[in-house]
Amino acid sequence: MRISSLALLALAFAGCVNVQQHRARHQIDAFDAYGADKQTRLLAGTIAQGDEPEAVYIALGPPEARFPTPKGDEGWIYVGTAGEETAETVTFESRASNGWGGDREELVVVLTDGHVTSWELRPLGPVGIGVTGETERQRERGELVDWRGPRLRHDPYASSAR
Repeated sequence: MRISSLALLALAFAGCVNVQQHRARHQIDAFDAYGADKQTRLLAGTIAQGDEPEAVYIALGPPEARFPTPKGDEGWIYVGTAGEETAETVTFESRASNGWGGDREELVVVLTDGHVTSWELRPLGPVGIGVTGETERQRERGELVDWRGPRLRHDPYASSAR
């Protein structure tokens, strides 16, 4: 059973809308095209390998930053709190969803040809310093591995020369 746009609108008017449901309304054509399992996963804030940019937006919201990779892919950076991570999926509550609180992590999502191909979770530590300043200082001290580094999960370039 799929979650229809009518049901999504009914939830909105009932006052039961989380941020993912709100974003799904803004991407309703893409959301309606997904099967029920994918819709449920996205509404829980979980992305998977192969997801399209619209699906990532529904699950995680707009990225803190976007950047081109040296291989011509696109990287999206999120700051928030990670949930469960498996070989194929990661659940993440972005700052856009949860505000600030507790330890934070940075999620770097790499999209190749319009689909998620890899991601990396990096610890940022407790709240206290702004995202950009803290991240830059950690990079300068060598505490963060470059996004192409060996910690990158699901790295499509692992076997190719850098």
